[in-house]
Amino acid sequence: MVTAAPLYVLAVETSGPPMAVVTSPDPHRLDQLVGSIVYAIEHPETEFHVTVDRLMVNPKSYYFGDNVNMYGGIGNVGVEHA
Repeated sequence: MVTAAPLYVLAVETSGPPMAVVTSPDPHRLDQLVGSIVYAIEHPETEFHVTVDRLMVNPKSYYFGDNVNMYGGIGNVGVEHA
């Protein structure tokens, strides 16, 4: 049997790529981070510092150029017809 401790996830997306995901076994730590991010958005002059214990980057998660998410339809190949 494989077991793992549960991790809570904070996913941060911007209006375009990339997306950041932060995990922690402590949900209160993520709540504090959310509060800091929201405060910084509402107060652009604000600076805050967060220490990350481990950083993992998946190059497949980054896109260069346009990125379109299409849901539904049949035979979509990502070509726009004029």
